[in-house]
Amino acid sequence: MKILLANTAGFCMGVRRAMQTVLGQMRKSPKPVRTHGPLIHNPQVIEMLRGKGIEPLDKKQPFDGKGTVVIRAHGITPTEKQELGGCGFCVVDATCPHVIRIQRLIAKHVAAGEHIIIVGDHGHAEVMGLLGYAQGKGYVVATEEDVAALPDMPKVYVVSQTTQSESHFENLLACVQKRWPDCQKDCTICNSTEKRQAETIRIANMSDAMVVVGGKNSANTVRLAELAAETGTPTFHIETSDELDLKQLHGKKTVGLTAGASTPNWMIVEVAERLKEAALQDEPFLKRHVANFIKFLLNTHLFAALGAFGLGLGCAVLYPHAARASFPFVAIVAGTLYIFAMHTLNIRSERDTERYTDPLRWRFHLRFGRVLLAFGLAAAVGSLALSFRMNIWAFGLMSLAVITGVLHRLTFVPRILTPFFGRRRLAEIPGSKDLFMGGAWAVVLAALPLFAQLSNGSPLDVLTEPRSLLNA
Repeated sequence: MKILLANTAGFCMGVRRAMQTVLGQMRKSPKPVRTHGPLIHNPQVIEMLRGKGIEPLDKKQPFDGKGTVVIRAHGITPTEKQELGGCGFCVVDATCPHVIRIQRLIAKHVAAGEHIIIVGDHGHAEVMGLLGYAQGKGYVVATEEDVAALPDMPKVYVVSQTTQSESHFENLLACVQKRWPDCQKDCTICNSTEKRQAETIRIANMSDAMVVVGGKNSANTVRLAELAAETGTPTFHIETSDELDLKQLHGKKTVGLTAGASTPNWMIVEVAERLKEAALQDEPFLKRHVANFIKFLLNTHLFAALGAFGLGLGCAVLYPHAARASFPFVAIVAGTLYIFAMHTLNIRSERDTERYTDPLRWRFHLRFGRVLLAFGLAAAVGSLALSFRMNIWAFGLMSLAVITGVLHRLTFVPRILTPFFGRRRLAEIPGSKDLFMGGAWAVVLAALPLFAQLSNGSPLDVLTEPRSLLNA
């Protein structure tokens, strides 16, 4: 089975911006942090935010004016926004810039005395927000019958919901122009929506089956499924990988995969990996088991450990020939154990983010986490024990590396001081993981063997006269 993954699948710019905005408020804005309605149309993402303490604002209860309210990507009416500010909330606007543009266009044409016609879905959050900017002069049309039912108006201006299909907009625009030939118009369909829909149709025409991932209440995802089905290709609209029926895809040579603008990357990866696993079952015995073995090495971090061991041997080969016989190969083993331990323990501490960055590895660690934790701790103790057998300097260097690896994940800054420092852990500093990891590899694989050969003198001698030590 060949899998064709759409390049445009997943979060659009507006949704990604809204997610970054609301998650960023957890660090710097008054608590609690809430959203004005569901941030995006994806139940799994809403559940994830709820797990972080970010709940949709309960509009059925009187507003308490406490904390922060983030306006979702679809936008809201001017009246609602003014009401939130008047209640005392700290209001953060995460409305998609494309939606903001339409809001401004509508306000401009209403001020010019025109009535507004919005091509969109009745009751959709974005459309309801846009109607608020029409000041009672707006109408929503989703069918030709809706256009025919419009009252007579002197001047009209036509816009579109950002996630409509271009063909649907053009069809209803033509109906509007029959009644108002001189109407003003702007095709306000989002550019990413047009690209996503065009790519979906192209992939569907190349595939034996099409899988569309996204919320069942997401207008743009539903539209993608409709467009794929219109090509005649069997199409399956699913929200999660658990809904994927592999029996229905059995025997399909090519399967297309796309996702709506509100579908996170981790959900797309889960579906793609399940499809790959199904495709792997049709491969020859040897290829199938080699692929599974490589996946095992990656999930258990043995791949990183083997890489560390190979790099340590490479360092030994680079030693002067005369000193190579006295090279402390036990230092390579100690360094390899350290690398395995730190990778394993760090992933253990990153389970919350691993759920969304690498869902398959997360599931593996969920199943075998305790076993891997035991091996990781044993490897850390083993690296310290081996370095202690070398000498006190090697033990001190290894202890420093282990302590640094642990400190990288510890929380130093109290939550109450977060607005002042912006970070609570070293791990939250951008690029710190790469910096700490690169330094750790260099220390345990390059510096440790030098320290292991110190019988007299101090570590400063390693830095100033390494060659004299090696040739001694």
